[in-house]
Amino acid sequence: MEDLRRTHGSAALVLLCCLALLATACSERGVLAPPTLEPLVVTVDGAWFRDAKRRVVLLRGANFSTLEREREPERTRAPREEDFAWLASLGFNLIRLPVAWASVEPRPSKYDHGFLHDQVDVLLRMASNHGMQVVLALHQIRWSSCILGGSGAPTWTCAAAESGADKQPAWGPAGVVADVRAARAQCGFFRDGIAPDGRTLREHYTETWRTLARYYEQDKRIAGFDLLNEPSPSSCFAAESFTADVLAPYYAELRREVRAAGAPQALVYQPSITRGSALAGAAATMGPGAVFAPHLYTQAFGMPADTSAEHDRLAADYEHAQSLARAVGGPLLIGEIGANAAPDGSYRPVTRDFVRASFDELDRRLIGGAVWAFVPQGEEIPASGGLGIGNESDAGVLARPFARRIAGLPVAMRFDTSSRAFSFTFRDDPAAAPSDPTEIFLPARRIYPHGYEVEVTPGDRWTFDELNQRLLLYRGAAPEHTVRITALDAADAGTR
Repeated sequence: MEDLRRTHGSAALVLLCCLALLATACSERGVLAPPTLEPLVVTVDGAWFRDAKRRVVLLRGANFSTLEREREPERTRAPREEDFAWLASLGFNLIRLPVAWASVEPRPSKYDHGFLHDQVDVLLRMASNHGMQVVLALHQIRWSSCILGGSGAPTWTCAAAESGADKQPAWGPAGVVADVRAARAQCGFFRDGIAPDGRTLREHYTETWRTLARYYEQDKRIAGFDLLNEPSPSSCFAAESFTADVLAPYYAELRREVRAAGAPQALVYQPSITRGSALAGAAATMGPGAVFAPHLYTQAFGMPADTSAEHDRLAADYEHAQSLARAVGGPLLIGEIGANAAPDGSYRPVTRDFVRASFDELDRRLIGGAVWAFVPQGEEIPASGGLGIGNESDAGVLARPFARRIAGLPVAMRFDTSSRAFSFTFRDDPAAAPSDPTEIFLPARRIYPHGYEVEVTPGDRWTFDELNQRLLLYRGAAPEHTVRITALDAADAGTR
């Protein structure tokens, strides 16, 4: 690292320089191209997401929680542009948008295009306005609102779903009974429970995805369709055979229907989960455009948390997820990053330390992910309280430097939250021949209030775009490129 070229920056200094050059970029090396990048649209290319200029894209963001509960506008206020501006200020370029099946198909074979137009499209537009790609997910938690604390599947599925399992709920606390009923509902769904019109529930679900694919065909705001939310064998299938004999064939059926409808978006696959593991198994080789997106809550499906081993367990889960992603054949994108929980269902609130450690894993493994969840509430963006992100304390964890678009192949990335030192290395990619610049999200005002120092590989040059909080790197002749950013303290800043 001794041969890196060192320069200094601060938000005010770079802003003044840019204004003086009438919005052209600036650095110690002189005038560069204007700091602009085309709107973000990503496609899947092997293990990476790429943009239109063939740059590798790392997607970071949040689940946007409003539409996974059917027809309950009183639970949240309407989303606003300010919500997405806040998320964009954290560097987020991804929204995972969970939507209730019940809202799309409120009655058997009756599909509500008005809901898509009036509710979903509004969020797609706001996300796109702020530079974010969307993963659209059909979501369920505890199956349906017919179960205590549940949402997602239409209530007309409940009798048919629960009739597909053999076990009756055991006597116990209401939450335990609800969890058993939800497990039975998933059993019934995968065991071909019959809807009121005589068709199977899975036929209806498949037709719902066909409807969504037709409606959003060629919609470039949507990067992918997340086909099933946390599929589980429950107690109705052997865990070993569920993936191969039930889940994989159904995923293949959904894939055929979406592709037959003409939709080219990536198809997002989740692993089967059991109470003992959030990564019980993944269907292998799902074809081009596949994305593997598990929900890594770490302890949520396992043994009680042991604080001394939490980070080791987290690293092991991410390692396992990467191996399953290779089997699926596409990028790894963590669909939900959230809380720890004990196996008795008494969920502990999400901790900032856990989110920080999760983002460290994203950096180390050069992957993307989405926090669960941003929840629009009240008149102000909400503070954290388990679910929901939005205040400046959260921003101190969530807003951190990372490489968003890379004109080459990522090699290593690290952000030290104590020292605020950031480093990123990538190498040239002659096969893809991506265009400059490389874009690094750099929240200077939050992370580097007294300024920062930048070191780059000799021959490389950089500029800082304050408005969009990004460092843009232009490559020199070297085949490998390193950027290192370190914080200045108040005393250092006074001598520069």
